[in-house]
Order: sequence, then structure tokens, then C-alpha cells
Amino acid sequence: MNARALSLWQASLEAETPRRLTVTAPPVTRTVTAQYEVIEEEEPGSRVGLSLSSEMVRLLGHHEGYGLAFPVRRALAEWNRYCRSHHQRWPDHAARPVCAELAYAVIRNRYSLAWAAEHSGVSYLRAERLLIGAVREMATMQERWVWGSD
Repeated sequence: MNARALSLWQASLEAETPRRLTVTAPPVTRTVTAQYEVIEEEEPGSRVGLSLSSEMVRLLGHHEGYGLAFPVRRALAEWNRYCRSHHQRWPDHAARPVCAELAYAVIRNRYSLAWAAEHSGVSYLRAERLLIGAVREMATMQERWVWGSD
């Protein structure tokens, strides 16, 4: 697996992770439409205490722009669903989605591929092939989301 490409996926996930979980005023989310209009919506806020930040509201998926706002997080979740539904007949995927586990371990948790392979019970070469395929398919998913064919 290309270390530069992998570090880009890791950095992208880090960049889309919200820094603030709460705010003192109700969050305002901004959405850009296909006609490049900016729509601002004030989310319902808590009457007592702190409200969730707009980044946290988007992360939780309570906003229309979730897929484009968090492309790596969404790609990992979609790949997990895909792997669970399409790879269950593979001998090493019979009990769990191994290629999704590898993607989560290496991209989200920043474990080495060798550790992830050993933990998943597959050889290093098999893990490398599964991770390369997962990253390739997740990039294809992201392209479909951006160009609107999803």
C-alpha cells in the first residue's frame, strides 16, 4: 500500500473530525446548493445547558450535507456495509467483514498493516490486497457522491 496515499486518507479523516462538540448558542449549518446558493439553517438548541456544535450535528448525520461534509467517515461506513453484504461467502470473511476491519484499523486507528493483518487473521499480502481494493472502491464511492450519481 502506498504510504503517501494512506497518509492522505488518515489526514482527511483527522481534518473532518469535529474539534468542538458543544457551543453556547444553537448551531448554524451552511449548505451550498447546486446553484451555488448558501442556505443557513439554525438547528434547534437546548433550552438549558450547551447545544451541539454544527460540526457535531453534521457528524451525527442530522443534516442533509452529511455525505459531502464527512467523505472519509461515510466511505468507511459504506465500505463496511458493502463488505458485510457482498463478501460473506469468502472463507476469511465468514465470521466478520475482514476488509472493513482492515480499513478501520489502518485509516481510522492508524495501526500498521502488519498489526491489522495479524489481528484479523489473514496474511500480510492478503491484507494488503484487501486494503488496496477497499481504498480504491472508497475513492470511487467518493467520486460518485461529488458528481451526484449516488
